[in-house]
Amino acid sequence: MVSEAAATVLVEHRDSQPIRLNSGECGSLRALAPGVSVTGVAGTQDLYVLNPGNNVGALQLGERRFVLRPKIGIRRLLFLLSYSMDPRRWRQLGFDFEEDEDLFEALIPGFAFQLEEALRQGLLSGYRLEEASLQTVRGRIRIADQLRTTFGLVPPVECSYDEFTDDVVLNQLLKAAITRLGEIRIQDPRSRTRLRALAGAFSNVSSVSFDGRRLPEITYDRLNAHFRRPVEFAKLVLRSRSFDAQAGNVGGASFLINLADVFEDFVVIALREALALSPRLFPQQARGRSLHLDAGEKLKLLPDISWWRGRRCVFVGDVKYKKTPATAGVKHPDAYQLLAYTTATALPRGLLVYAAGEEVERTIRIPAAGKEIEVLTLDLNQAPNEVLDQIAGIAEVVRSHASAIPAVVPSPT
Repeated sequence: MVSEAAATVLVEHRDSQPIRLNSGECGSLRALAPGVSVTGVAGTQDLYVLNPGNNVGALQLGERRFVLRPKIGIRRLLFLLSYSMDPRRWRQLGFDFEEDEDLFEALIPGFAFQLEEALRQGLLSGYRLEEASLQTVRGRIRIADQLRTTFGLVPPVECSYDEFTDDVVLNQLLKAAITRLGEIRIQDPRSRTRLRALAGAFSNVSSVSFDGRRLPEITYDRLNAHFRRPVEFAKLVLRSRSFDAQAGNVGGASFLINLADVFEDFVVIALREALALSPRLFPQQARGRSLHLDAGEKLKLLPDISWWRGRRCVFVGDVKYKKTPATAGVKHPDAYQLLAYTTATALPRGLLVYAAGEEVERTIRIPAAGKEIEVLTLDLNQAPNEVLDQIAGIAEVVRSHASAIPAVVPSPT
């Protein structure tokens, strides 16, 4: 746990009081957290106002610690994260649901608990393709490489073979997440001890630096399904843009989560569950589907939520944690975006889902285009069951949109 006296506390989308930073700290902060606004105070050389925007989590900047707190509270945010990781068993994820000011500290016990439980059955092993020059034949001879490197002479023999090993991608992801978590100083001694013990379990696994934007997909089956929850948490950690920074000779690390991404993931997954649809039929950002605004298919569209029957889109919508600000003379960009989605899908209606407080519930009618945009809000400041009740109500609206579209014969899912 971290007391407010031991850390600088920032609140999402709220300007801080002026904070004193030297040039090295200022440079490192901007490198660590490009989404955090750092604005100098006029007439001063070392005072800055910080605004975290959508970012929550923790920043370690040399000896200084910054806690970025959500307005909805840690308990509510942990629910959104837990549900998105496992909507069927989110209550069993082991996160600390007591109110805490530090999201980073609150998440670690849940990750440790899930990984400890999975490791009770031992470290996962699997086959990995290896290529090597050997003194004897093992597996398959790589003929082209053999001719190129030794002109066909043996030994050595250029072979490819399957190696049964602990050094598989799933374990590499888990080890990388443990390493990232350790880059920020963990305040709770129990969490430090548990994380060190977990790191030891992966001592024979390679240290791999993953790009959080392009993490490998893990296919779960009966042999590795018990690792699903810790692996999904590991991906959350690796997507959190945590990295070392040395700008200004002040080292540091960050664990930052974008609330807009959390909100979108939760709404998509919760609606999918409420509607009993598969990711193929109700994809996020039209994954696996081809949707374009123009005939030349140059203007690709990626709606947050859509429902497909065969190749026909029968519902389309978007999810907004914050209302998109007007830019370049466009005063209502969210409505324009939905107009493009409904035009491309030839649907009469679309849906905008905002976090409560960002917009009022209403119906926007666009007579010239023959379109309607329905606006609904989701109040995250309610208890989990009440939030899911709201999701059920939104799901009924989605179902009504889809049911108004003529039925088509669905293709196999």
